[in-house]
Amino acid sequence: MHRRAIRKNRHDRSQLSGGRGGRRGWFLDQLLAQLLRGLCTEVLFCVASVVIMSIVFVYVYKTVLWIAVCSLPIGFLPSITICLLDKNLIGLYRMVQNKIGGLQTGFLAFFACLFGVVFIFLMLLCYPMTLVFSWLGVEELAHHYGRWTTNLGIVAAIILWLRCSLRKHVSRA
Repeated sequence: MHRRAIRKNRHDRSQLSGGRGGRRGWFLDQLLAQLLRGLCTEVLFCVASVVIMSIVFVYVYKTVLWIAVCSLPIGFLPSITICLLDKNLIGLYRMVQNKIGGLQTGFLAFFACLFGVVFIFLMLLCYPMTLVFSWLGVEELAHHYGRWTTNLGIVAAIILWLRCSLRKHVSRA
């Protein structure tokens, strides 16, 4: 074999063996970027809804604005948990749908989403915010905030259920 051909083969092999410009690294980078972008948008949407709910709560009950400020970091707890629940629930939904059918799966998924998300919101948002209410000295408003948190959890559960049940029509993976 000629020496120029050997150099060319070595150069091509180093490109394709996972080096800087290989296709495999590019695919994994794109997949990771898409996954992180999806997780960030879901989490930020949920945190924004918690903060907006807290701001409206402060406005309606005419209380201190620190409630809305303190809800920002606490809002990440249920947001990340619901995002992970969403990813796992879609796989479970497809597995159960293949065994018992679409209507029963949708019915079970609705109640699983409803109880699960409301429980997550109550445990990871309402209880820490109750500590914030006691720290601020407005404990009498904590049960009202719990009711608002439950209502937000119901809305989030319906959104999660719709995403779970409609995603089968969008993409089959």
